[in-house]
Amino acid sequence: MSNLFKENLKKKEKENSSISSNSGLNLSNLLLFNSGNVNTLSTTTTTITNAIVNSTSTSSLSHSENDTISDIRGINERLINNKSTISNSSSSKYSQSTKLFENFSLDNLITPDNSDTDVNSEFSSDNNIIKIYNSSIYDYDEENLSSYNFRKKYGNEDLTSSNWIKHKKHFFILSSAGKPIYSRYGDESKLSSLMGVIQAIISFYNVDNDEINCINTSTHKIVFLLKNPLYLVCVSQTNETEEQLKIQLLYLYNQVLFSLTSVQLTKIFHDRVNFDLRNLLVGTEIYMDELSRKFGVDASYLLKSIRCLRIKNDLRNKIGEILNNNHPKNILYGILTYNDKLINIVRSKKHSVHPLDMHLIINMITSSSFRSVESWSPICLPKYNSRGFLYAYVSYLNSVEPSNSENSPESPMFPTSPTSPSLSKITKTDICLTLLSPNKDAFFELSNCKKKIEKIFNESGIFNKVLSSTNKVELDISDIGIPHLRHVIYKSTKYLQFVETKRLPPYDNHACYKRLLRSYKYLESKIHGYQKDLKFSYMLDKNELTLLWIRDDFELYASFSPFISKTIAYNDLLLIEKWFKKQDNLFITTTQIF
Repeated sequence: MSNLFKENLKKKEKENSSISSNSGLNLSNLLLFNSGNVNTLSTTTTTITNAIVNSTSTSSLSHSENDTISDIRGINERLINNKSTISNSSSSKYSQSTKLFENFSLDNLITPDNSDTDVNSEFSSDNNIIKIYNSSIYDYDEENLSSYNFRKKYGNEDLTSSNWIKHKKHFFILSSAGKPIYSRYGDESKLSSLMGVIQAIISFYNVDNDEINCINTSTHKIVFLLKNPLYLVCVSQTNETEEQLKIQLLYLYNQVLFSLTSVQLTKIFHDRVNFDLRNLLVGTEIYMDELSRKFGVDASYLLKSIRCLRIKNDLRNKIGEILNNNHPKNILYGILTYNDKLINIVRSKKHSVHPLDMHLIINMITSSSFRSVESWSPICLPKYNSRGFLYAYVSYLNSVEPSNSENSPESPMFPTSPTSPSLSKITKTDICLTLLSPNKDAFFELSNCKKKIEKIFNESGIFNKVLSSTNKVELDISDIGIPHLRHVIYKSTKYLQFVETKRLPPYDNHACYKRLLRSYKYLESKIHGYQKDLKFSYMLDKNELTLLWIRDDFELYASFSPFISKTIAYNDLLLIEKWFKKQDNLFITTTQIF
């Protein structure tokens, strides 16, 4: 018996060694540069591992003999060298809600979409996927090794967990073959049976060339978005409508394209219908988790517009001129942000930027640890061109202040210029510069451009002016001077930008603010879901009186004390609208074009 066991063991080892030597798929390199020392370079090779396919399939993806199979947490050389042969899947019907973004334009900021943009979209080893990990959300668990060696914050939950059932909203992404790809809560591998049920429900309707959109129950709303080869599903207990939930699913779908492009996604599942896409999305789950969280706490996704930093127009225009005068020749966009707010943007005359693309870029910046490094990574902007990559240079800027040390020698040998690092205090600011280029070899050129812009900002005092005004960035209710007013959101439909008042009590509480946004979503659904052309809607409950007023050039959301009448609140809205019309420092009204 022992001899037979040894023989079988040797056979398994030979099979595994042959698979390891003949199978490899490398995703090039992610370059992280220490911003303090440009010469310091750390290269992390990221890979696809453990591709799961049918055991009846035949031979597989192309590879190079020099491909390295590695991972940040360890090395795993278990690629199964199989490939399934399938026929081309018929294209799925698109529902009307998936086209809600098609007609958006940012007036001066945005021009019509360019469908014929020439961007390299080949599926090759030169295409990188960014892998930035946040230890507070993703922890390494040696006892629970998954195919990508990471466990999410809610990764220990499954169908039998009481906590998993208590979540108000779930997002699921699976392939058309029923393979789990993403779940907002729980470990995807533990939810494979649920994914199979979802796939069976969708297939039941596909047999009759039909497409399921939504299932309503007494307590839940189940919304489907079918984007072959991916299925996206939301199970919600909130009061959000089907259209609002579909927009959120559309964001998640575009977040997948943000890392892969539509060409790669189609090619992968055409070649391997049972491919485990989680292996390609390793490290990008943090973006989808953060996006799923923001749906309930960020008004940007409700308003489908961009949150802007409130600064004086003269300062904003001066920043735009500096960016425009010092931009490299091979960039498409230059974006300057403060936390999650847009300061200014410069762009090519022939190319546009879309609010959805901007949301994905800001989500990437705020979700990852870019503060200590200069980052260079490929991204796909779905509304710009879903078929190819652009290359994003992301770096936070440094404010340099001269040192006031008494021991500093006063001599020409020791200059006191603001750019002298030996006699200056360097502080990392919250201002982030993002440069997008179609050239994958433009990192050092863009890095030099960043240093030049950073130097000009320090010499001209831009940092001090912006940072000194950050305390006044958010609108305060007292500035408007309306009694009983608690909260306001003002959106310019012309520029697709919005501002929001500071979250004062009771909305400084996270749960209360989420409740307020749900009320705004309810009002928005009532106005846009009604057959007639409504302009005004309100809702009164025990917590607040919320109102929505829509005109051709603006949308105004407001919350008042529940003890005032509707008439008083409406008259106050007229005063609020007049106050906003007088402000000239709220939005980006002119953009720099090169």
